[in-house]
Formats: sequence, structure tokens, C-alpha cells
Amino acid sequence: MLRLLQGRRSVRAYLPDPVSTEQLTYLLEAARWAPSPHGRQPWRFAVITRQEARQRLAAAMGERWQQQLALDGQEPEIVQIRLQKSHERILTAPAIVVPCLYLEDLDTYPDPERQAAETTMAIQSLGCAVQNMLLAAYGLGLDGGWMCAPLLLPRHRA
Repeated sequence: MLRLLQGRRSVRAYLPDPVSTEQLTYLLEAARWAPSPHGRQPWRFAVITRQEARQRLAAAMGERWQQQLALDGQEPEIVQIRLQKSHERILTAPAIVVPCLYLEDLDTYPDPERQAAETTMAIQSLGCAVQNMLLAAYGLGLDGGWMCAPLLLPRHRA
């Protein structure tokens, strides 16, 4: 197991080889075995393989990210380079799995302290599920990478 953990790397350039339905199912099954608060598994996964959907996702993410980078004071040339790399990464990945957290699936409590803890546990469990998928992908000989830009589009539909 340690070799699996040490060998896995996030990659940013992908081969054009398709990921099979069987492989994607295997990755989703690996995610299902992640720990979750009270066994609720408050997550779902959107699997994007169609080029048109990837293009819409890349465009929406790029537009929002460009605004954020400008607010950060990044130079316009640097912003364009970063956007181009991100865009290429999304468009060349043969499959994208978008993890989605469903807070309404959690237990509810009358006090904010326990509710906040429930939310924290849900976020942690989603991270565990994604890690399971990344390790399973590596075990299958596939490369993958964690990408944070989709957080900028919490309500977007590809």
C-alpha cells in the first residue's frame, strides 16, 4: 500500500486514450468505500466524458477564474497563461469526475456547533472519497489530478 501512496502523482497532461466505463465504475466504487459521517455518503460524482460538456465547463471555469485572478492582482499575461493551461487540461482529459457534496444528506442538529462539525466531517469524507479514486486510478495504470478550480462554480451544470 505504501508503494501505491508513494507512486501516485497528480498529472496535468493526459494521453488521449479513453477511460472505459468499467474503469470509471471501478473508480466510483473505490470512492464509495471512503469513510463518511454516520455512513451517509453525502456525495455524488458527475462523470464528464463528452467534449462539448468539457468545453462548457472549461469556458465557465475560465471566465470565473479570470475574474478571481484579476482581483488577486495577477498580471494579464500571467492570467492568460494560467487560463490556457487549465483550459487544455480540462479539454484533453479523457474523463473528468466532479465530486459534489450534498449537505442536505447530513444529519441535522439544533445547535450550530454540532451542525458545523457535521459539515466539516462531510467535507473531509469527500476528500477521502476523491483520494480513494485517485489511488484506484493509479492502481489501474491511469493518471489523474486534483483540480480546485471547479470550486469557483458551485452551481454550474456542464
